[in-house]
Amino acid sequence: MIAWFLLFACFVDELNAATNLLYNADFESSNFNGNWYALGCHMTQSNDAYHGHHSAHLSNRSQEWNGIAQNVNLTAGSRYKTTAYVKLLNTANNKAYQSVTMMLNCKDGSGKDIYKYFGTTQNVQPGQWCEIGGVLHTSNGYHSCHIYVQTDAHTDYLVDSASMELVPYDSDWKSHADQRIEQHRKADINIKLTGNGVNTSSVDIELNQTKMEFAFGSAVSADKIVNHSYAAYQKVFYDNFEWGVLENALKWGQMERSKGHINYDRPLNAIKAMRSHGIKMRCHCAFWDKDYFTQDWVKALHGDALRSAIHTRIQGVTSHTKGMCEQWDVNNEMLHGGTFEKLSGDPNITMDMFRQMHAADRHPLLFLNEYKVISYSECAVAHKDTAMRYKKAGVPVGGLGVQGHMHNIDIHVIKAQLDILAEAGLPIMITEFNVNDKDENSRASKVVNLLTLFFSHPSVKGVLFWGFWDGQIWEKDAPLFTGTNVTPNAAGRAYQNLFHNQWRTSVTHTIHGHEQYHVRGFKGEYTVKVKHNGHILKTETFTLSDGGKTLQVHLNGNTGGTPSVSHVIVG
Repeated sequence: MIAWFLLFACFVDELNAATNLLYNADFESSNFNGNWYALGCHMTQSNDAYHGHHSAHLSNRSQEWNGIAQNVNLTAGSRYKTTAYVKLLNTANNKAYQSVTMMLNCKDGSGKDIYKYFGTTQNVQPGQWCEIGGVLHTSNGYHSCHIYVQTDAHTDYLVDSASMELVPYDSDWKSHADQRIEQHRKADINIKLTGNGVNTSSVDIELNQTKMEFAFGSAVSADKIVNHSYAAYQKVFYDNFEWGVLENALKWGQMERSKGHINYDRPLNAIKAMRSHGIKMRCHCAFWDKDYFTQDWVKALHGDALRSAIHTRIQGVTSHTKGMCEQWDVNNEMLHGGTFEKLSGDPNITMDMFRQMHAADRHPLLFLNEYKVISYSECAVAHKDTAMRYKKAGVPVGGLGVQGHMHNIDIHVIKAQLDILAEAGLPIMITEFNVNDKDENSRASKVVNLLTLFFSHPSVKGVLFWGFWDGQIWEKDAPLFTGTNVTPNAAGRAYQNLFHNQWRTSVTHTIHGHEQYHVRGFKGEYTVKVKHNGHILKTETFTLSDGGKTLQVHLNGNTGGTPSVSHVIVG
């Protein structure tokens, strides 16, 4: 008799949410009756395990959907995180790698089959354990559901450590996000007065945050950011963002359409202009793993010729940008592409790109950058699994780039996907953020909600919009600013309020005598001014980070007189 598992309603506590809803999920029992079964193939127990002592061995597969399955009973409108570990024992047609997908199959009210993806892990090589799965939001009318694993036909594989968990629904998610912001984005500032001017004098302490630790930035046009005709565009960018990324000018296809004819001036002029205004640079991208965006002359290369071209590209672009980039996207969208893997025949060629770029310039963090990671049930687990595999191989991966072109918005699914990515233990950057909505007020609300979620997640280190002005933006229903004067719309004003006011610290406090002043401020760079009766005695700068800051202000002065500051110790 097939076992069915009841998943409780959306409002559950954390303990219940962490409960594994699958039977024999660790495959330690050899009795598969009522839990796992094989779809159109053969299943046995194996002593080769990812965890514990046993796994399931699937063989005699003639169709891609042939494989392991388990029946589940889903609650409409709920969200489920479902994962498992898979090891391919061979590949179809002896390919170097292939993809593996976690699937959901249900019937709708009319008995029609519905197929949904939990997620696909690409570039899976035989003989290696990899994680598959993701997060899925169910709809009304689903019944007679089962999960199963899908991969190329005629491939044997092992499965172990499966899990299905209910993602908790949080009706008060925003207040909980604000609590996390208070905990993770702020630190303590303590100011103490010392010296013989303390007893009789009072001073005003002005704290003004000049830069944020969290990266707020935007993509810009390399041409418009240096063209005097676009002064309004430039002013809005410099006034409202602290990080920049060039949309296209650093991409190999833009820089070297014809072999040997390389345009370094266009991207470098733009980068230098932004850096002169204190902008930190995210450099995008050294390679783009898509056929459509790869030059014909590169696609004609193979073997040593291709590797030589890759090496020349890395040496050229890093030598010209060395010291200018805080971050680099190495091989963009490799989980959705595979051009360089196919041309080289090496499934690990991107690892070599990372190593070469790190050797050429050790300053920037090197990122894996992907789309459909958080807003779709496609590749959050695959993105994390790739990072974990790179780390295990000693590849200098420094972060996970997550493109945030937001069409489908489910706060709880997005947070669950971010939590999956955080398991890699790497910084997460939302690298191409925009919200598509023709209604600017609705767009504003969505921008605030999503930025609040991102800012509250401890593993997310920044958000870069993919354009901000309707005169230079990829998604036409996503601008924050519009018109020839680059004027903020409702979404732009909402962003400005968060960036300039709500998430930035600016306070003035009067200290009397031996009083100590304590305040929690948003992490970043600060200017502190010590004043007496409006007269500035001392100005200092400091950086507020995780450990907090203690400032000792030493006052000299006579009774009833005006104190002077001999020094300020910032520690």
